[in-house]
Amino acid sequence: PDAGYLALKAQYDTLLSEFESRGYADIVADPSEDLHTQADILSARLAFAQLGELERELHTRSNNAVRALLRDTLLDLPALESWFAATPGLSSRYSLAETEYLSGASNVLTLQGVSALLETEEERDEYDNYMAFNALKEALSGYLHGHADWPSATGTQIAELQRIAEANTGRSSVMARGVLCFFFGICDEEVTPPGDTRAMQAGRASAASSTSSLSVRPNPTDGRIRVQSTESTIQNVEVYDISGKRLFSAASNGTTADIDLSGLMAGVYLLRVALSDGTTQTERIVKK
Repeated sequence: PDAGYLALKAQYDTLLSEFESRGYADIVADPSEDLHTQADILSARLAFAQLGELERELHTRSNNAVRALLRDTLLDLPALESWFAATPGLSSRYSLAETEYLSGASNVLTLQGVSALLETEEERDEYDNYMAFNALKEALSGYLHGHADWPSATGTQIAELQRIAEANTGRSSVMARGVLCFFFGICDEEVTPPGDTRAMQAGRASAASSTSSLSVRPNPTDGRIRVQSTESTIQNVEVYDISGKRLFSAASNGTTADIDLSGLMAGVYLLRVALSDGTTQTERIVKK
């Protein structure tokens, strides 16, 4: 983060420390004049409003910086980590944990920090659900560096993913629904009962048959690949990492498309190819 942001963060941290040391949180929660003086109530409300204003400004600046980083072809994970670490709030702690996971580092300490910030039963439920999602990612990491190998999930693991997706409407459930829809074709309108893997098996069978008209060479690749369709014109090729995050896309108007993956780290990636006949096909690529 730049000097201006860090100065604003220092101001926020100082005000937060004073807010906590003077017991203003209790006053804001119960501003009864039987318990507190009017002067203390006014001071607590003013400090609370100032904290809110500073936090909103910090999040605005941080979100702008993060969006700029995500637009880069080569993702700067250390820079993302530094922005999330310097941004207050639960959301940034979760984002920091996810960035640490992508970089291959342990996110245990950050997740413990999230636990320390929980205040409501709703936040605790979301934390428990998120931890279940994180445990599933860790179990499927295998040989991959900072990525979950979702396509290798067993029926039991997919059932757990469905349970997480249906548990609430928080961050973890949204992420689980995205994985189910992208990798297994189990989208919101098609969610099956826990333990029922028929939709997953059908999705895999459909994917296997639909990719027959595409060839992707070389695979594995050191960098450049050629996508070729034997039946339809290729309109667009999108590149995703194994967690389902879109990295970049390339337009095309012919039966072949050349894609450059040299700026990506070694690992497994997915190509989503949109064809002129209205279908979309997916291929898995290994970048050496």
